[in-house]
Amino acid sequence: MKIFKHDDKVCQDEEQIMHRIENELRINGDIDHLNIPRIFGANCADNNAILMEYVEATDISRTILTDQQAIVLLKEIGDIIIRLAGIGIGHFDINLGNILEDINGNYWLIDYGFAVSLPPNKIMNAVNDMRLPIIGCFAFMAPQTVMLNDAIYDVQI
Repeated sequence: MKIFKHDDKVCQDEEQIMHRIENELRINGDIDHLNIPRIFGANCADNNAILMEYVEATDISRTILTDQQAIVLLKEIGDIIIRLAGIGIGHFDINLGNILEDINGNYWLIDYGFAVSLPPNKIMNAVNDMRLPIIGCFAFMAPQTVMLNDAIYDVQI
């Protein structure tokens, strides 16, 4: 079970928490990929929790990868990103804490609270026209994104 804490630095108030939960439920319903956990429902009234598929895994934020592991990670996460873009979904919060490695060495992409869903041919236009906010973890963003120059938007998808 995934639980949104009220002291989350990104989501300070109940409305933001609810929006992220609703967004994650909606986006997840559009995704069919082996390395993306399914979401079965949410309990927003009592504890702001999402009930999702259990994956016996840990995030890779403190993992030192071998060359072979890094190759597998890039292939699997790249496949997820390409599949998402193909159906018009931009994750917008890819960072080491949102990538899990399971006990079989497979990688999973989680946390779609900031994800955006648009028709596939419209997603890059919306990003380039600045209709989408710059969101995500600054520590993992490309420098041009943080500096807000004209070349930034292609790196977000």
